[in-house]
Amino acid sequence: MHDPCDGSPCQLKANPMRAHPVLSALAGATLCAGTLSAQLTTPLDSATLAGFRWRSIGPANMGGRVTDVEGVPGNPKIFYVATATGGIWKTINAGTMFFPLFDKEKVISMGDIALSPSNADIIYAGTGEEDSRNSISPGGGVYKSTDGGRSWKLMGLEATQQIGRIVVDPTDPNIVYVAALGHAWNANPERGLYKSTDGGATWKLSKFISDKAGFVDIAMDAKDHNTLYASSWERVRGPYFLKSGGPGSGLWKTTDAGAAWREIKGGGFPEITKGRIGIAVSPSNPQIVYTWVEADTLPHALARGEKPDTSKRQKSNSGIYRSTDGGATWTLTYRNEPPGAGGGGLGDARASTGCRRYSASRRTVERRIVAARSACTPTGTASGSIRMTRTTTSSATTVASRSRTIAAGLTISSILSRSASSTP
Repeated sequence: MHDPCDGSPCQLKANPMRAHPVLSALAGATLCAGTLSAQLTTPLDSATLAGFRWRSIGPANMGGRVTDVEGVPGNPKIFYVATATGGIWKTINAGTMFFPLFDKEKVISMGDIALSPSNADIIYAGTGEEDSRNSISPGGGVYKSTDGGRSWKLMGLEATQQIGRIVVDPTDPNIVYVAALGHAWNANPERGLYKSTDGGATWKLSKFISDKAGFVDIAMDAKDHNTLYASSWERVRGPYFLKSGGPGSGLWKTTDAGAAWREIKGGGFPEITKGRIGIAVSPSNPQIVYTWVEADTLPHALARGEKPDTSKRQKSNSGIYRSTDGGATWTLTYRNEPPGAGGGGLGDARASTGCRRYSASRRTVERRIVAARSACTPTGTASGSIRMTRTTTSSATTVASRSRTIAAGLTISSILSRSASSTP
């Protein structure tokens, strides 16, 4: 059997630990028949395709979570999908078929993957999901592939367990930054911001906060690779609660490639207790920085045994903050739901050469917000989902049913809710 990585059509490499034999056979026969049939018949017309609607077929409880998706610049048919409890998957035909890359390794819980911008065959994989659910699975360090995912080598940092983000220098694939969140259920010293200058052979602890606070996100200046932003997150997972937030949570900046870090404070940035923070830096203008901040909220404050300051919380709440001067000053461009709607948490805010995604709280908030730059064209929403409108005369886009400004300069591509019957 050919390696499915080589692009040969209709190849199925099933892992017996993963696939039911009968279902695998049926799936293989169906896919092969579909491939042959597609070659012998004319394509379906657009009206027929438009009539198809997605529906959930399970699992009904605690389904798999996708932690990251990474594409290959210049080849939209190839991309990788990292999952919370299912390893890494790859497609070479734009998602028609996926095959697993990580089944032979010791762990399958993934936090983040990063492709080298200068060599897409070099991939770094951070194991251990960073979303601190009570079903979280620990990881076992950072892995590296130099052949597009065919083989992997463990590069260390095993004791960090949960890794939130990996950033590779665009010009040098040997320079790598890792945001290590650390153990979810207890304190441990193996957490913080790590850097390697030799492709992961050795690691240096670039920034350490405490044995309870690790790092969850990193973003690099697209024009000055010595300038990076990173967010630390203090959190402890319990069986029935999450203590999110504390003095160890914050936003940090370096202008010397991690030799020294300065915490960003003031200038309109939330001064009260913070939790998780996501970061996105504009590729075209790195002075523009977006952060989605989980400021102090009632559920998390009570979990920490504190009484939150309601007046301050109303003045500076969770939401998206925008800076146009590299983090010196900030403007609140979107305020999250009030406490009680889910904790005002954050998934992540990421910038790339394609679309930009913002995701609301992964704990209990019932919405997911997906935002994109104006280069991405919204495709509309289907019946049952939250409707939206797009303005063309101003720099902001609002959600009609909520009348909320998302962020200046961004447009919405889709909004998902639990009540949605289908999505774009």
